[in-house]
Amino acid sequence: QRVTELRARTVTPANMRNAIIPLPTAKPDLGTVAAVPGIDAEAPGAAQHLSIEAGKRSVRVVGPAFFPAE
Repeated sequence: QRVTELRARTVTPANMRNAIIPLPTAKPDLGTVAAVPGIDAEAPGAAQHLSIEAGKRSVRVVGPAFFPAE
């Protein structure tokens, strides 16, 4: 793994000499990542969230395929 990190570092600009380049990791399980808990009626802002009707239009989400755990 260290060799791969050093190889990735050779293609970076000189001003990023001390940068830590994270290597790609395996994609997490979709069931674990996509599990969204239900809305608690007592949660702050729940009334506003429940007052919005879900539309039938499809929505295009642009962004990473998954979010890191941090």
